[in-house]
Amino acid sequence: MVIMKTFFAAVLLFFIGIADAQSYTPKKLDYDGLQLGSPLEIDLILAGNFGEMRSNHFHTGLDIKTLGVEGQKILAVEDGYVSRVRVSPWGYGLAVYIDHPNGLTSVYAHLSKFNPAIDSLVHLHQVKNESWILDDATLEDSVFVKKGELIAWSGNTGGSSAPHLHFELRETGTEHAINPLQFKCYQNKIKDSSPPKVSGIKLYAVDKKGYLIPGKSAYYSCTLSGKKWVVNYNKPVDISSLICENSYLAIGFHVTDKLDGAGNICGVYHSYLMKGDQTLHEQKMEYLNFDQNRFLNTHQDFNEFDKNHRDIHKNFATVINPLPIYPVNNGLISWDKASGDYTYKAYDVHGNLQTINFSLKKESNEKSENPFDNTTDYFFPDSVN
Repeated sequence: MVIMKTFFAAVLLFFIGIADAQSYTPKKLDYDGLQLGSPLEIDLILAGNFGEMRSNHFHTGLDIKTLGVEGQKILAVEDGYVSRVRVSPWGYGLAVYIDHPNGLTSVYAHLSKFNPAIDSLVHLHQVKNESWILDDATLEDSVFVKKGELIAWSGNTGGSSAPHLHFELRETGTEHAINPLQFKCYQNKIKDSSPPKVSGIKLYAVDKKGYLIPGKSAYYSCTLSGKKWVVNYNKPVDISSLICENSYLAIGFHVTDKLDGAGNICGVYHSYLMKGDQTLHEQKMEYLNFDQNRFLNTHQDFNEFDKNHRDIHKNFATVINPLPIYPVNNGLISWDKASGDYTYKAYDVHGNLQTINFSLKKESNEKSENPFDNTTDYFFPDSVN
């Protein structure tokens, strides 16, 4: 007889092994003074932003609309040289990477064609490799470009579902993807006058490693009361039914953002969870490490994303979450300290703010059994199975 093991949402991490924790370290970049150019001649309107939650990864750049057509002129945002070119039927499709003297690399993806000099370089490497598919470093025979120079035309190649430009900035030394909207030069070009939207909160019972305990969660929609967004019609939420042995309270937030000029759902930039004047958790989408980007699968509530299309950011982390996006990460709350008043603040890069105030209470302190205490019934992602 085969004994079936139970899998739960926390196990949906598509990796092998355990990652080391990585603390948040701010990047020391000249966000205010650096004057990078526009990658397009047309107005910059976004279909997607940096840090938006996608299937199996965070978005690492800006998806810029191209008026629904291909063939818009793509311009180098700074002097530099072509350090890499890609030609592929998937992923970034046709793409150009340019290294700049300021320590940044700019990336332009889903292109329809390259300018003649870059196209000649691409053809040279395709012949050399005897392959149309190409993903080369091209330092030895590179092409130098000037700021504002035409380098390519926009397209819809690779994994693109509609004509647009995928634009990235990376720290050249580490290859970390940097949020372009942190630079004032792009904040001034890309308008955003509305705050993020907090659609709901989700309360969880979790174990000491941050794993969700099955059957111990509850979702509450946010509603508008006057000019304020509130939870549970501005009445305290009773968390008694969530309490179980050897567990903690944890909270997630269904939060998204939109920018001016388009109705596309984008990701939130910066958020705080506070109890009184104490910050329990902080999240900031300043940069991402590609090697760790798949840990989106433990950052988000996967079941809510899969079943209800809700973008819920957990304001707590599991022991196997190395994402460098948490300046403060104390999101596990003991039940004896769980009652009280909480505040959640969500900011976009332009400083627009949405605030949610809510209260939690306990009508009972009775603890139910924790199914994880019988560990033979579950696989855990930080253990060899």
